[in-house]
Amino acid sequence: MLMTPQQIEQFDRDGFVIVDRILSPEQVELGREAMARIYAGTISRDRRPAEFQKPIQQWGPDRVKHYVHARFLDAAFWDIATSARPAQIAAELLQTPSVSLTEDQLLEKPAGGRPLAMHQDYSYWAFSDVPRMATCWIALNNVTPDMGPMRFIKGSHRWPLAPTPSNFAGGDDDQIMEVADKVKPPGAKVELVDVIVPAGGGSFHHAMTLHGSTGNRSQTTRHAISLHYAAADCRCTGPRQCWEPYVWEGIEKGDRIANAWMPVTWPAIK
Repeated sequence: MLMTPQQIEQFDRDGFVIVDRILSPEQVELGREAMARIYAGTISRDRRPAEFQKPIQQWGPDRVKHYVHARFLDAAFWDIATSARPAQIAAELLQTPSVSLTEDQLLEKPAGGRPLAMHQDYSYWAFSDVPRMATCWIALNNVTPDMGPMRFIKGSHRWPLAPTPSNFAGGDDDQIMEVADKVKPPGAKVELVDVIVPAGGGSFHHAMTLHGSTGNRSQTTRHAISLHYAAADCRCTGPRQCWEPYVWEGIEKGDRIANAWMPVTWPAIK
């Protein structure tokens, strides 16, 4: 076991748990190098089918950068995304015998980067019949309070399903709480918790937990990755309509959400 009974209890109670070390220092360095390659447009190993092998989108230097399914483009990042430690932690917190990796994301918020509105991941994951899913967010540099760290509303995984925010990543600080205000139960307390961790540390949160971040007011770019896991008992409600349909290859309604593109990463890949 990597998680203590107290950490598992906290995840159940609060909807998240903060972990000081998820990746090793070596993995953090490899992750930063992979992120730099991908954002520069360099592909080290393209796992995508030939018809989907398109150039990587380019961003301006001051833009908040966000890339999904980076594991298909870089051999080193594939190894990080499918590594056993974060997957095992997710499985222990979800109390499931195994988890599949449904998605990864590269996240880069430069100095002056805009806020991210509060949202629930499950609002975007209607492809699963149950919200037995968790997100692992990992910092690739030391996080300080002024960098716009990941922020949770404690206990909000027990609130109703929220609509998606009208301005997800381009709004202002006064718009962050838009959907949280819509689903907050009467009399519920709003307790905000920021994820302040060293590089390699991060957090795990339930798919229903409301989370977001303020703008980056520091002079340092915040680099992070996220890994998204589905418990063994999640069943597909129908393949997701997305720009990379091959990711759903072989998965039909009622099937487990796992295949070669979304592999079972705990127990570890052989």
